[in-house]
Amino acid sequence: MKTFAISKAQLYASSAELADKANLDLGFMLLVGCAAAIATLGFGMNSPAVIIGSMIVSPLLYVVIGIAAAAFRRNWASIRSGVYSLIAGILVAVAVASVVAAISPVNEQSEIAQRLHTGAVYYFFVALFSGFAGVVAFYWPGTQEALSGLAIAVALVPPLAMTGLGIASLNADFALKSAAIVTVNTAAILLGGLLALALLHTIAEGSSKQEAV
Repeated sequence: MKTFAISKAQLYASSAELADKANLDLGFMLLVGCAAAIATLGFGMNSPAVIIGSMIVSPLLYVVIGIAAAAFRRNWASIRSGVYSLIAGILVAVAVASVVAAISPVNEQSEIAQRLHTGAVYYFFVALFSGFAGVVAFYWPGTQEALSGLAIAVALVPPLAMTGLGIASLNADFALKSAAIVTVNTAAILLGGLLALALLHTIAEGSSKQEAV
């Protein structure tokens, strides 16, 4: 029989697993770099399918919801580690995208790029719900398979790639607009993650009280 309860032990175990996935190591950097390269080439091809593939490859969603989890627990060491991983990932993604764009020039006026720039408000809410759903999917038993779909829904890699495109073409306005999308989406994921963690801990508290009775 399925249960609608979750324990504090499960929450703590999932937090530890999430921290491991967000570690700043060579594998993390390679995945971020590959994701950025794929996204940049996807813009060059004007191919939504290729850009979607880049989002599946990227581990950045784990890092952002990991920071949210650490912030909820007020674990300052984990927050610092997560922020370092996020900054490093962003720098690698932008650098790789810049190099790829310099080697293979990309049209900044592609339909996909324009959609990202003109739909910033929508992407904020997409990121907000993705952050909420990402935490629930990661923490709730048996639901982690949903994370790949969430990685597609939330726009982190594409605007990072567009930032690199703007830098490679010396288009400051394009680069700044793209960087702003990254900032807004990251903040929305963090907010959604914190709201989800508050809900999950409330459920866990209720489960503990029921067990005590």
